Amino acid sequence: SVTSGVVTFNCEGRVTTGNPAAEMIFGRQREVLLNCSCEGLFGEGLAIAVHLNETLAQKKEATREECEVVQQNGQKKCLGFTTSALRDRSGAIIGAIIVFVDLTEMKALQAQVDLKKRFEMMGEVSAWIAHEFRSYMGTIMGYASLLSKAFEPKSSEQEMTRAISIECVAMDRLI
Repeated sequence: SVTSGVVTFNCEGRVTTGNPAAEMIFGRQREVLLNCSCEGLFGEGLAIAVHLNETLAQKKEATREECEVVQQNGQKKCLGFTTSALRDRSGAIIGAIIVFVDLTEMKALQAQVDLKKRFEMMGEVSAWIAHEFRSYMGTIMGYASLLSKAFEPKSSEQEMTRAISIECVAMDRLI
């Protein structure tokens, strides 16, 4: 009834037992899991295999890590795992145990939350930039209005100041 995958390995690094959660996480029958190497189960060069080998070599007693594994069907899963040495009654290491949890959905949800936060920050920055642009454009429009009063009606100078005002209004609509 444990929802975490539990797999035990002998001293040669071969699977000796696996629970139903391990079967479900890996999408493999127990018969396929049994006697499989760690690399065959999780993939070569992954942190989980390195930690298992270090546990079997008595270099580490227990570790907690995360890694991504690729299943036989090509699907990627993120696993949180702990490796520990298995000992007999006299304390001698007879193998290792890996307990792992599928973190794939949790990581995907966390990525969505992070993306939402980034979009919120972009919205805040955009609002600030728009506010600043409007302030600058207000200043430009004010000076353009003052300049237009200094020129003769229908002069080329007044037409240029009116063009400045029209463009500022268009920029304001765009913002």
